[in-house]
Amino acid sequence: MDNMVKEAYCVEKDDLIYDYLRLIDSKNVTVTLDGGSDGCLERGQVIDFDSVSGSYKPHKSGGAANCIVAADTAYTSEDTEITVTVYISGNFRQSRVLADVSLTAADLESLRSFEIVLK
Repeated sequence: MDNMVKEAYCVEKDDLIYDYLRLIDSKNVTVTLDGGSDGCLERGQVIDFDSVSGSYKPHKSGGAANCIVAADTAYTSEDTEITVTVYISGNFRQSRVLADVSLTAADLESLRSFEIVLK
């Protein structure tokens, strides 16, 4: 009888997602890494898309912000590319979005053009 009273699932507050008034969509992309060290692409990290090479990379100054990492994804020093689930649309909290450099107005507009709005 004790098995009948177990919790099936738990709903937890998500600080990254601001609201659900805009469709929240995701997809898997292959992110190119510099290599040389172990690390993790953290949930909320901004990813750039380089239209010339057609590759996704962690956001850097002057990059074209394109999407946001949906779940922590670890990588090793040998990895040069990893598959990452990213958000491609939705409303997100700007205070919870991560980037190695400060997001500029151009970065915010780039994200907005891809249906990602930071509030």
